Amino acid sequence: MLLKAVALCMVLLSSACGLSVPRQTKSINLDHPHGLARRNDTAAMTGELVLNVDPDLPQPTCGGIYDAQINVKQAPDPFYLSAACANILSYIGGNKGKKDVNVLFECPGGSPTGSGDRAIRFIIDLLSPAGIDGLNPGTQLVPCTLQVVNPNDNTFISAAVNLGVKMSGMNATLQFIYC
Repeated sequence: MLLKAVALCMVLLSSACGLSVPRQTKSINLDHPHGLARRNDTAAMTGELVLNVDPDLPQPTCGGIYDAQINVKQAPDPFYLSAACANILSYIGGNKGKKDVNVLFECPGGSPTGSGDRAIRFIIDLLSPAGIDGLNPGTQLVPCTLQVVNPNDNTFISAAVNLGVKMSGMNATLQFIYC
């Protein structure tokens, strides 16, 4: 009797070992609405950081120095920004950040005379003076280089950006910086 019970236990144990949980053969489809969403499907983003220049700078001149506040108009998830643009966003104070700065407007072959009276400087260097089309109304994107400099805390950030310049007739007004 004991021998039959041991044999029965051995049979049950061997069949239990033979049982297996079937593996899922279907993988999760990231493009399927019920699957996992990719990061950029859920992030509210435009792909670039948009900085507002306040007040707008009407007719900025080469070599001009302007007092302004730079604030964040729109910021995507920093994951999608270049390292330089993410550093600018962080330096300003994040998505709700703002800084009082001097905007120094440089053109090829020239530079501002002086540095302004504020510690933080946004130095905008136009890549080409022909970047603004006076015959085309509306907002134009003008490529340039932006340097964020503060000698008091050893900040130096350089990034390729576009200026959002609103044209009205022959009047150009600097409104936004796209990074």
